[in-house]
Amino acid sequence: MKHQKRKTPLTNIQRLASKVEDHRLPSRPFDYAAQAQSLNDTQKFFREIVDEARRDCADPKAERVIEAARRLYNAAREAAYPAGFQESFQRLCTGDATGLEAAIAFLEADPWFFGSGYVKVKLIRHIKPPMLTPSGKTRLQNVVLHMVETRHGQEFNAYKQLARKVDDAFLREQLAQRLKSSDTDTQRRARWVLEALAQKDSMEQEWESR
Repeated sequence: MKHQKRKTPLTNIQRLASKVEDHRLPSRPFDYAAQAQSLNDTQKFFREIVDEARRDCADPKAERVIEAARRLYNAAREAAYPAGFQESFQRLCTGDATGLEAAIAFLEADPWFFGSGYVKVKLIRHIKPPMLTPSGKTRLQNVVLHMVETRHGQEFNAYKQLARKVDDAFLREQLAQRLKSSDTDTQRRARWVLEALAQKDSMEQEWESR
């Protein structure tokens, strides 16, 4: 009877290297929500790999596994944005209105991942009212209303600035309606935006009186 050769158990680093190699990013058509979820999952995966690999810091292969996981995470970060987004972003930052559509689409999708709030703030900063078509203005008003109805993040002040850029009677009416919401957080956020618009009115009146 022949003895079967016993397989050598995998070391922890080898096991981690195999996990990194097997981790796959989605290859389906671009979808903001799906790509954001993939990035968040990959970020968590990357941190777990780093923590485990550094426990085996005596193994010379540990840093190679960490670097492979880092490349995977960077790929997920790049995949969180649609093709051509960075170019559109740069055009918008230089005042080129051809970059506006990508900005509006990003704000409408409202993806949530590490760094996305910073991107939203920069996009809003570079959106100028003269760039906007009536349709673009309406879409951004809906973005403001969506934020009022959903959450108060660190970037909420930027959305108050966006409201100033797309201000009109329709937006104020919609905000006034949300003051009557059964949700107290929605009421509060609507009030903050209306106060920002009132401050804009006051500044414009002061400027005109000079």
